Amino acid sequence: MPPFISSAAVVGAGTMGAQLAAHLANAGIPVTLFDVTADAAAAASGRLAKAKPPPLFETAGRRLI
Repeated sequence: MPPFISSAAVVGAGTMGAQLAAHLANAGIPVTLFDVTADAAAAASGRLAKAKPPPLFETAGRRLI
C-alpha cells in the first residue's frame, strides 16, 4: 500500500512557504503554516489570494491552510 499523508506543516510563511502550502492544499492535504508570529502566517493567506498566476486551483483550497 502506498504511504498516506494525512496532514502537513510548513515552517516559514514567506513566498516559498506559502506556495508550498498552496501546492499541498491543491493535493487535498490539510496544512498548518507556521511563521514567527501568527499575524505573519495569516498574511500569507492574503498573499495567496492576490498572487498571479494563482497558486491555488480553487479559492476553497485556502480553507485547508
